[in-house]
Amino acid sequence: MPRSRSSLLATLTGAGLAVGALNLVPASPASASPPESPRLQLLARAWSDTCAGSAGSATPTTYAVPTDGTEVPRTAGVDTTIHSALPPAESTEIRGEVRAVPRITTRGGVPQTVELVVDDELALDADYVATCQARAVQAAQLVVPLQLPRPGWLTLQVDNAGLGEAQARLRTGGSIVADLTTTLPDDRRAVRVLLPAGLHQLTLRGVRGARAADGDLSVSGAGRLRATFAEAGTATGPERGAGRSLVDLPTGRDCAAGSAAIVLRAGPGRAAAVRLLVDGRKVRTVRKVERGRRVVLRNLPATKAVTLRAVVVLQPARKGRTKAASRSYLACR
Repeated sequence: MPRSRSSLLATLTGAGLAVGALNLVPASPASASPPESPRLQLLARAWSDTCAGSAGSATPTTYAVPTDGTEVPRTAGVDTTIHSALPPAESTEIRGEVRAVPRITTRGGVPQTVELVVDDELALDADYVATCQARAVQAAQLVVPLQLPRPGWLTLQVDNAGLGEAQARLRTGGSIVADLTTTLPDDRRAVRVLLPAGLHQLTLRGVRGARAADGDLSVSGAGRLRATFAEAGTATGPERGAGRSLVDLPTGRDCAAGSAAIVLRAGPGRAAAVRLLVDGRKVRTVRKVERGRRVVLRNLPATKAVTLRAVVVLQPARKGRTKAASRSYLACR
């Protein structure tokens, strides 16, 4: 199966690491298909094409990942000395370990939070470099299928604290639609994309590669890669304000209808009127207050996030006392 030439692969081959050393790179867009269930892959390898002492497999170890929020740490490591069989004597000590902690939560079978925490350390000590050209690579990769029944927003976040490379990538139909890749030792990046309903593939990974020809090495690093999903139009948080017991702001707006339904919880004995605002602009005043009354706000902007606010005028109205509640919502498209 052909392999895609990602920036990760280009970085490793540019450093003199064989293409076969890293089989974590997903299939090319022409043949890519997401796995049926989430999987974690770990790889730790030290090798030479000409000398003895290679350790670790070029094929990663694959683990199933639970989707109930359970964290199951996994590790892979290498500890070996690569040495020449013929003079001049040459040896390179390589010690390394990569540790990965994946975490996935779902709601209704749809992933809500996908996170991969990676930390690693790698030491390479060569007394002489001539024919062996020792190399090492260690990596962790989490691949998750996203089967979305409805459109929604996916937020990718990468926090790199010394990993060789940290990457969060999203594919739809074999094409890359979002890619956050960084090799900077102290870097944070984030991006939000709107996904249509259907099948997508999310990949989070951290990688480090080294070669003896570049000199002795002793490094460690960590990275946190995260993706969060929310359906289009859903609330970004809970209802807030002193008036939240008097009015029920919805958990999401109706993107198809361009509306939001608000339910009044206060009766006429407690509330004289309710003023409804969209992004700070008053759009309606309800003067006939009834407990359980459903009020629908229409023509909400589809392409932007909105904040709904309800200001309840308390009885007696002449005193002017009010209590308010508010809630914010994602854009619909």
